[in-house]
Amino acid sequence: MRKTLLLITLFYFFNLSSQEVDFDMRSGSHTIEFNTDFDYSSEDPYRMVFFEKLPTEEQKKELNDLGMKFLYYLPDNIFVVNLSNDISIETISNYQILSINNILPKYKIDLKLKQDSFPNWCVVDGLLHIKLLLFSDVELSLVEDDILSLVESIEEVNEESNYITAIINPSNMDLIAQLYFISYIEPINPPPTRENMTGRTLHRTNVINVEYP
Repeated sequence: MRKTLLLITLFYFFNLSSQEVDFDMRSGSHTIEFNTDFDYSSEDPYRMVFFEKLPTEEQKKELNDLGMKFLYYLPDNIFVVNLSNDISIETISNYQILSINNILPKYKIDLKLKQDSFPNWCVVDGLLHIKLLLFSDVELSLVEDDILSLVESIEEVNEESNYITAIINPSNMDLIAQLYFISYIEPINPPPTRENMTGRTLHRTNVINVEYP
């Protein structure tokens, strides 16, 4: 699940003249201002770090020792990290870091949940059925009460993939996205489509009835 989440970024562009970073995600197209301040907070330790050049494994280990835990990768040259302590920009000046940015709630909400109407398979009686993906280093048992206060009910807890399936009032989605430990919010999977057995039978019949010279 966590690996899949990191395919959400499709395009990345760094504009030196405007000092902005543009990138596309499953949650939509976003622009963030160039920033080199970690703005550390133990209550919200997750950040997106934009590199000019991908760090080597040795450099990642060095940054990890400084308190930057790498969680997952977003093409191109973006990592989501967990900061365990305040890090000065001077300390990391040799690692070709372009920008360090907070993970805003709007980055976390799937584009399908931002449309004028929600996918019909995830709405029942006006309530929204969604998956709440947590960051991989979050312990579910420690945050379950925070989630319960904002959802109608929890339908499934998957500790192996670190996600929760929940039923929510749509008006609470932004509040849920503000929870620091939430990595992504997406609709539940659509129901499987029934296989067109008639079509397959006709195709097989046609193949069988072909006359060959």
